[in-house]
Amino acid sequence: MTASIVIESPNWRSLRCCRLETGIHLPEAIGLCRSAGYLDIGPFVVYRLDPLSPFMEKRL
Repeated sequence: MTASIVIESPNWRSLRCCRLETGIHLPEAIGLCRSAGYLDIGPFVVYRLDPLSPFMEKRL
């Protein structure tokens, strides 16, 4: 099975990174994101640290 993460934005060329949040109970999603080059980061500006919600980022 092949999977990919696609950015769909009219301004995608100006994006510097793509950030996401998922849940620890979604190991397949976490694995897919890591295999696509996403790295663990801290919470987004308005979020608090939550051990149940991993935050990830990929530089574009």
